[in-house]
Amino acid sequence: MVVNIDLKVIKKSGKVELYNREKLLKGVAKACYKRKVTNEEIENLVDEVECKLLNRQTVEIKSSDIGKMVLNRLKRLDELAFMRFASVYMDFNEAKDFKEFVLSSTEITN
Repeated sequence: MVVNIDLKVIKKSGKVELYNREKLLKGVAKACYKRKVTNEEIENLVDEVECKLLNRQTVEIKSSDIGKMVLNRLKRLDELAFMRFASVYMDFNEAKDFKEFVLSSTEITN
């Protein structure tokens, strides 16, 4: 399912970009590189996120909210891909911060 979503993404820097499905697909695919995750599963994950985005009452969303949606779905799909995505998305400053995250394995809401 490919749908054009008229959505503005608010980046951490405050910059606003148009939502880009390809960018999201690329990020998830990188996290799933050399894992037993099919392209179809990646497409389905992005479809689920887009479906949730379409059901929102607003045309603006923080990139961090999209990241949380992806993390929740990746965690169910492949735990290592989840950790890879989290390591980039959560922008850890030190290895110990990432280690704490992995050990806590906290449920991310959204």
